[in-house]
Amino acid sequence: MKRLLLVTAVIALLCASVAAQALVWNFTDAGDYYAGSNATFTAGSASVASIGTTGTKESAAVLAKVNTLAYHLAVGDITGGGFTLSAIGNPTAIYGSLYLSPDGASGSDVMINISPMANTGGVYTFDLTTDADYRTWDGSAGNWTAFNAARSGSFSDVIGMIKVGAYSNDYAAFFGPQASEIGTSSTPFTVTRIQLNTAAVPEPMSILLGIMGLSSIAGFRKLRRK
Repeated sequence: MKRLLLVTAVIALLCASVAAQALVWNFTDAGDYYAGSNATFTAGSASVASIGTTGTKESAAVLAKVNTLAYHLAVGDITGGGFTLSAIGNPTAIYGSLYLSPDGASGSDVMINISPMANTGGVYTFDLTTDADYRTWDGSAGNWTAFNAARSGSFSDVIGMIKVGAYSNDYAAFFGPQASEIGTSSTPFTVTRIQLNTAAVPEPMSILLGIMGLSSIAGFRKLRRK
């Protein structure tokens, strides 16, 4: 009985810690993503057609719904991430977008642009040192505010700005690749993976596993005293 409790505790704590390392989307459920009307989902990937030079940024995007894997993930817990793309006409036109919202779902009011991301054979990655800037939603104008140098720096810098500002309680809502309006006529792409690396994931299952592990250890200690 003692050994069973100890083994249960170790397994539960290990599962909780592994779940807190990375969030990975491999396109098994189209409902886990937001995409423009020109995106086509198939098993294991999503293809985004060319949008032309007059298209909008949002229509050339595939964004994972972060809340499907991490409930109310705080932006300060994100340490990096990336995505895997293929069939890219203009690799330099791709950048990462992380949208934040008050409830971790739709209705984002902060957009973090991450660029330039490291690119090795279509695997785009970023970390806390990658250049980034953030913009906010202007409800009266119906669009995002323009680039502001005061809101730019490394991804870590931008996180720090958001955490001490009016949007400190916003949660991660969407993340994924977008194509810049510059050169979009030659930028169709296919996405096969999206990933966010985290320092901590406030996910109910991780919390439950952690509680199970601690409870099992407590039970094991009580048995040892008998």
